[in-house]
Amino acid sequence: MDNLHLLLTSNHKQKHWRGVLINMGQKITSQDHLAKELGLSRQKIRSALNNLQTTNEITSETNNKYTLITILKWQEYQSKKPTEEPANNQQDNQRATTNKNDKEDKKIKKDTEQSSEEINLLIKSDLLAS
Repeated sequence: MDNLHLLLTSNHKQKHWRGVLINMGQKITSQDHLAKELGLSRQKIRSALNNLQTTNEITSETNNKYTLITILKWQEYQSKKPTEEPANNQQDNQRATTNKNDKEDKKIKKDTEQSSEEINLLIKSDLLAS
């Protein structure tokens, strides 16, 4: 498990849950719940969470009912914008391929609109490979 799953499933606005204030970039969960969400063993989840804590990507507070995970640089991740590609000086070639690029852009947009379940499967396969 990497930080991606936590980023996608953490709170994006402040709210209360059973009297507990959960801020942006936080998630209430449990190791068992994460294991079921990602289809991984509880041991792999525990190891991944420990690794994320060791690398100062998250903090977690655990009690007998739940774990509150805080993504430490959550706000930074929200404000990052993709970098623009350098300008291409081949204008003639650019004009000839504009329609093709438009079709590819639409396909890329469609492909990136995956459900969180598909994203979880990608994360799971990446973790299993490591």
